[in-house]
Amino acid sequence: MAVPALKTNLSGGLGNLTSKLGPWLSQRMERLGARDPDTLPILKSIPREQRMPMVLLMLLASLTLAVLCFVAYAFLANRQANQVEESTHLQMLSQRIAKSAQQAALGNKVAFAQLKQGRGDFDAALEYLTGGDVNASASPQTRAGDLAELHRLWQASRKGLDVLLAQETALVDIGQAINQINVRNTELLDLNEQFSALLPAGAGRIAAYANQQALWTQRMAKNANALISGDVINPETAFQLGKDTKTYREVLDGMLEGNADLGLSPVADPQAKEKLLEVRETFAAYEGQVNTLLKNMAPLVEAKRSSRAIFEDSEKLLTLSDRLTEYYEGGFSW
Repeated sequence: MAVPALKTNLSGGLGNLTSKLGPWLSQRMERLGARDPDTLPILKSIPREQRMPMVLLMLLASLTLAVLCFVAYAFLANRQANQVEESTHLQMLSQRIAKSAQQAALGNKVAFAQLKQGRGDFDAALEYLTGGDVNASASPQTRAGDLAELHRLWQASRKGLDVLLAQETALVDIGQAINQINVRNTELLDLNEQFSALLPAGAGRIAAYANQQALWTQRMAKNANALISGDVINPETAFQLGKDTKTYREVLDGMLEGNADLGLSPVADPQAKEKLLEVRETFAAYEGQVNTLLKNMAPLVEAKRSSRAIFEDSEKLLTLSDRLTEYYEGGFSW
């Protein structure tokens, strides 16, 4: 991972120092020049012909030292500003990553791109602050100690992040499946009601099953959304969803082809049968999305566990990053 380049602004630092120290140096030089060289102890013992070269040499050395001090000060001031900026950036990233992780667990494709970007940015900012050297034995509640703890906690959180990103394909499929289930649920419920209205009087068992299908349709959608929206997946919810889907299919086929076990004879009314064929076509797509959801239960469980851990770690990351910002704002640090 490349370490971010030091963002320098030496000209600004030097300019500030020059504006402050320039008048003071000029005043000192004027006072020094106004004095008789014979009254200066450091020059009194030096022959007159050697005094000018000596004065120039001392002046050059003083100016060189002043420039070096200016550069060092500007470097430290700039580094302090960068450290404050990067530690503040970590605060923001800790919260953004947590929110993106929750959205990614719901199958939001955009959230995965945000997670990848956030992971790289957090790595780079932390690498810059540590300089690639983490003192794991540093005392707690110190800058070095907090950096070490932040690094340790991020490595643990990053593992969960890697697990979540590894499930991207399955989770995006789940998200799309849920969207289709919600869209087709309304359509399927409407077709069920239209089919029930077309049944002739005395339809008996078929009419009873038609009413039951409307209830199954609502329960399937409810359970499908519960699986993806909850923090923890209830196995009974997944089981009930699979059972309702299978039962709906058996009853639907029994209405069209007959099923002695269910006590169903094929629908005879032409209009009702035509509507029932529409129900079967819509349910085929609906059933496919439910199966996509159910077959991806394992990655969904793993993703939710990782997302929950990332969210819990985010507050600790925020606290440590905030404390580091206070350290850096308090003064220079190498």
